[in-house]
Amino acid sequence: MAVADEEAGGEQGAGWLLDAHPELFAGAGGVLGEGGANRVVLDRLVFWGIEVDQKRPLWLRVSSRGRGAHASMPFTDTATHTLITALARLIERPPAIRVGPTVRRYLGAMAEIEGGAMRSLFHRLDDVVASGEAMSTLPPSWLMVLVDSLQVTRLEAASSINVIAPLARAWIDARLLPDSDADAVLAEVRRTLGDRLEVEVLLASPPAPPSPIDHPLYQALRRVLGVRAPVVPAVVAGITDARYFRQRGIATYGFNPFTLESQEMRGVHALDEAIPLDELERGVEVMSRVVRAYVVE
Repeated sequence: MAVADEEAGGEQGAGWLLDAHPELFAGAGGVLGEGGANRVVLDRLVFWGIEVDQKRPLWLRVSSRGRGAHASMPFTDTATHTLITALARLIERPPAIRVGPTVRRYLGAMAEIEGGAMRSLFHRLDDVVASGEAMSTLPPSWLMVLVDSLQVTRLEAASSINVIAPLARAWIDARLLPDSDADAVLAEVRRTLGDRLEVEVLLASPPAPPSPIDHPLYQALRRVLGVRAPVVPAVVAGITDARYFRQRGIATYGFNPFTLESQEMRGVHALDEAIPLDELERGVEVMSRVVRAYVVE
């Protein structure tokens, strides 16, 4: 299935199809989609990361209003200044670290495979979190799935440098842990920003249960992929259409059949996004073997 708006939140694509035409998915045994988290080091596949759970989006637009004027006026309480000050309060708040059950399983599986320092760090994870040193001690790839993140991704104010804008706006991409309370997060954002700012929810996603690892589709992935490298039930910080299927009780697994190193993955969403042709062919062959293994089981 291919839809047009997965990168824009999926409400008009997979979300709409599941709402408007549930009969198309009646009896679906499982869904295989994008979103895996493989690890490749020096051309060696360390593990296959099969996405079984993911963070949830909370996209916000924040608006600040004030009097418009020429930029020569010595006003300090402008819409733009008010917005900047409020955003500073928000982004300076230290994030709370929380280790959910699917994240703990994921990090533990990774640590056992990689061994050494990573295994030692995982065994000390609760102590590191309790000490308040997690942000400076844990690798970014771990922190991504341990905090509710807030990123200001877009700002908009006057159209000219010599104008005090009567309206200034910011867009915030918040990614919540699978078991976070979105209403509580939103209430805290509003409290921190203050009463002068308007906060509009552009996209929110209700909780969805993680996909089980004893499902026949996951087991087919393990049988086919495990010949080459261990298979790990991953939690990812990105969002995909998988959440729409999980919300309806359909087991869904994010799988990347390609084995690209981190520098090759940097091209994702970048200018001239590309993949080597031989890797594309290998990935198609791997995907075909997984589907055949599931169907004939």
